[in-house]
Amino acid sequence: ADPISVTIPTASVCDGQTTQIAANAGFATYSWSNGATTQAITIPSGSYTVTVSNQSGCTGVGNVTVALTLLPEVSISGSNSFCTGSSTLLDAGSGFASYAWSNNETNQTINVNAAGTYTVTVTNAAGC
Repeated sequence: ADPISVTIPTASVCDGQTTQIAANAGFATYSWSNGATTQAITIPSGSYTVTVSNQSGCTGVGNVTVALTLLPEVSISGSNSFCTGSSTLLDAGSGFASYAWSNNETNQTINVNAAGTYTVTVTNAAGC
């Protein structure tokens, strides 16, 4: 008999995080290269193989490589001092999909007129 077909959608994961991948449903057993025996597994980046079998005992093998997406690197530029009654412009840099500053601003740059500590979380196009 012909081997049975196994499909696993491709995936990527942000550095330091995990993602879930799954073989197609309907098989009697699943045996992953990391020791899991479920249809879906939650894993970091890497290459994985699953061997499946149906009710008749026919088997199939599927392979997938979960790509690693590096975390974005951000560096805030701008003056970190200014005179009373004045302000300074802080810039998180271009090329990110979103910006979340500690003062609730969501632009690449913020105009700061109060002393304090400001942080920014950026997200790249891959969602990292």
